[in-house]
Amino acid sequence: MGKFTQFVLLFSCLLLLVGCETVPEKRFRPYKPKSEIEKFIVFAGEGIERELKVKTYKYGRFTVYVRPDGSQNIEGGVYMPESKPDIVSKYRSVIYINYREKTLEAFKFNDAGSYEPLVGYAVVTPSADKLPKDVVRGVVTKIDKNPTWCPTPNIRTVYKHLPAGCLPPGHKDNAMGAIKFEIKWDTPNWELVRLHGTGGYPRGSFWDKETFGCTRLLNEAIINLEKLLGPGAEREGIEIIAYR
Repeated sequence: MGKFTQFVLLFSCLLLLVGCETVPEKRFRPYKPKSEIEKFIVFAGEGIERELKVKTYKYGRFTVYVRPDGSQNIEGGVYMPESKPDIVSKYRSVIYINYREKTLEAFKFNDAGSYEPLVGYAVVTPSADKLPKDVVRGVVTKIDKNPTWCPTPNIRTVYKHLPAGCLPPGHKDNAMGAIKFEIKWDTPNWELVRLHGTGGYPRGSFWDKETFGCTRLLNEAIINLEKLLGPGAEREGIEIIAYR
């Protein structure tokens, strides 16, 4: 065996004993923004740091970050509500909408004789002062899984690009989204105030503007809500309680 061959074998054995130090892979690693600061920091490559200002909406249960490119992140946007032992309703399901905290919490009467929490969501509503009184009650009259949308004249003055007439289900500008809950309220002039999904907004722009009157959920949220309420929920009764 030659000296060179002996050297190669010896060097190989040393590598097996001590191991090889690998070079860290350079890759893009985004970090979520901290709730206590209004910025989004991205680290890339060899510690290069770039800071982007974001708009932040802070509420009791969640924080919404809207980045300059329009993308959004909602921390705590889905949660399990606390039990409400004081619910009094003649309906099987009860949905609370808090206009001040921007939350929706759903409950359903169970076989044990109490209302159990189903789910809580971050939602978009008008400002709290738009409620005509502290508590407004209504009952769902229809769950429309193929909703059309007929924009009012007031809406058309703001969104001038909307086509004439009613927008059919699935239309890219149909603000009702995937599902629409029609509601009969105990308050006059609230016939067009609904609970619905999201449509007609750029992807990730769920939180850009308050609604004209309705409560807006992400499409996946309202689809899941309808499933959790269960078959026959519309027939058994769903009460909506909006408050501030």
